[in-house]
Amino acid sequence: TWGKEPSPSRQEDEDDPQVPLVEFQRIMVRLLRLVQDNPKFDVQKYDRHSRGTVGWFEFCTAWKEWDPKIALSIPERIFVTLEDPDRCLIGRLVSILLFVAIVVSVGTFVVSTLPGEAYQVPCPLLHDSAYDPSCRPTPRPLLVEIDTACVMFFSIEYGLRLITSAFTRMELAEKEKQLLLNMLVSEEVLPTPSRLRRVLQFTVLPSNMLDLCAIIPWYIESIIPG
Repeated sequence: TWGKEPSPSRQEDEDDPQVPLVEFQRIMVRLLRLVQDNPKFDVQKYDRHSRGTVGWFEFCTAWKEWDPKIALSIPERIFVTLEDPDRCLIGRLVSILLFVAIVVSVGTFVVSTLPGEAYQVPCPLLHDSAYDPSCRPTPRPLLVEIDTACVMFFSIEYGLRLITSAFTRMELAEKEKQLLLNMLVSEEVLPTPSRLRRVLQFTVLPSNMLDLCAIIPWYIESIIPG
């Protein structure tokens, strides 16, 4: 709104840009609705000089007194932990486990394509009684089990993010907060997205589409062998 960064040591300046109380009240009402916080909000409290406007120094002073908190639900906490691992220790641990699982999965796939009885179950030779011309070498059961475990881990992680995205206020979870700013200062009334719309917004993100494409082939191969 003011286009400035907050500064606790900043002194009041008469030349500071001023925001009309009407616009400021609209922004604050939208913010309170988003964070689901309902304090006794008195817009007149911010107009300390009765000028019908709010300056940056007045806003910073009142904001420090208010000290708003964002109450995240359990689904939102799960989503933020998985979607933005830099925000907490658990998120970083999950991110490391995902990286290890990716390396193991790729390594298992490469090893399973190597020739030799150590890596593949061989087919009967031409002169054996059990010879089958349609037989193809298959990976060892241990390699298959490791790959399956990795895919299950990827599926659970993606599934948790997909399900919790329906209950997550993306405007608050977004790291850059650009969506939140647009919702607060827009002249138009922006409706709160439905749960279905939130899931669709999550699904069409390029990074999430890549995650989905990485695990779908395993399920297709399991349903349609060969």
